Amino acid sequence: DRSEAMTAIPAVSSGFANTTDQRRRARAAIAITFAVNGVLIGSWAPRIPALKDQLHLSAGALGLALLAPALGTVLAARPVGARTARHGTAAVTRVCGVLYCLLAWAPGAAINLGTLWLALLVWGMAMGAMDVAMNAQGVSVEGYYGRPVLSSFHAIWSIGSFLGALLGAAGAALGVHIAVVQAVIGAVLAAAALGVPRHLLPDPASVSAAPSTPTQSGHVLVDGSH
Repeated sequence: DRSEAMTAIPAVSSGFANTTDQRRRARAAIAITFAVNGVLIGSWAPRIPALKDQLHLSAGALGLALLAPALGTVLAARPVGARTARHGTAAVTRVCGVLYCLLAWAPGAAINLGTLWLALLVWGMAMGAMDVAMNAQGVSVEGYYGRPVLSSFHAIWSIGSFLGALLGAAGAALGVHIAVVQAVIGAVLAAAALGVPRHLLPDPASVSAAPSTPTQSGHVLVDGSH
């Protein structure tokens, strides 16, 4: 139950995060990072039917293309887990978050099934890498709090994906090309991804080894399910 879960997470003592203010800033920063991830996935999902029509894809071809981001997520998970263990989750979260945002336009610029598959594979790798890093940093923040807070970040992700879906739907209603919409949203969110990591916390020794598989395995850039 909740009381048992709370006692299972020891508080971490650190000279860096020894004030409530620092912990709150770190919690807000990683919450924004989860929101960034969710917004981009959400804004992509409503444009899938238009992309199918744009490239004249059959249902089977579209299904094949949508396997690519899932494969990219799997391919990125283990190497990024090793990088977070070596360089820390804060640094890796920043790099992966920016890459994920800056690559968001690529699937919308595809000209055929092959280029769409490649774009989704690469974007999926960036998404999977960010997913591993931000969840590992969320575990670090939870360690400093000494109580469960990770689920609140997943709730923020869901809110972000909903807001992103609204943005994607608005772009579709206005007839703006998907690559343009994703490029604009990605650029704005990349600025956020660059700015917030300075408030993230160093990894406690107990959680310095990042997970080797994504903890948000439902994020496959298809429907934003979590």
